[in-house]
Amino acid sequence: SSIIPTDFNAPTASVTNSTASSIVSSNITYNITFDQAVNYFTANSVDVTGGSVSSLSGSGKNYTLIVSPNSDSEGNITISIPEGGAKDSSSNSNEAFTNSDQKFDTKAPTITNVSKVGANVVNGKVTGTMDFRIDFSEAGIANFTASDVAFSSKHSGHTVAITDPGYANGVNRRDISYKPADG
Repeated sequence: SSIIPTDFNAPTASVTNSTASSIVSSNITYNITFDQAVNYFTANSVDVTGGSVSSLSGSGKNYTLIVSPNSDSEGNITISIPEGGAKDSSSNSNEAFTNSDQKFDTKAPTITNVSKVGANVVNGKVTGTMDFRIDFSEAGIANFTASDVAFSSKHSGHTVAITDPGYANGVNRRDISYKPADG
C-alpha cells in the first residue's frame, strides 16, 4: 500500500511594523510572514482602510508591504488579508487576517483662535511691543518660527518673536511679540 501525502493546513499570516506604537504621517512598512510558502499573493490580496497599498514585494514566506496613509486625514490603518488572498502549494487558502494597530495623522493643524494680549495701541498706533496668542487645533506644532508670521507696516525693521507657553487646558499655543520699527 502507498501513502499519499496530504496537506490540509491553511497558511497563516503574521504582520509587524516598527512604527506600531507611534502616530505616523508618511508611508508605513509592514513585514508579512506566512507560516509556509504561499503563491498568488499580490497587492490586490490586501485590503487597507485608512490608506492604500503603495507596493508589495517578496515571495515564499516573506513579504514587504508599503502603505500610504490617506491624505488630510487621521485615524487608524487596518490591514486585512481575506481568506483566499494567498494559497500554498497544495492550493489551501490562507486563513483570514486583520491587523489594526497603526495610528496616523496627515491632517494639518489649523489656527483656532488669535487674540491680542495687552493694549499697546495709542491713537491708532502701536506703542512698544504688541503681544498675540495663537491657539492651534492640535498638539505637536513644530518649526513654527517668526518667518511664518507676516505683519503689514509702512515702516521696515519691525521685529517678531515667537515663544511657546506650552499646552494648556487642551490647547496648543504660541505667543507672538511684535515690535514695530521706530518711525
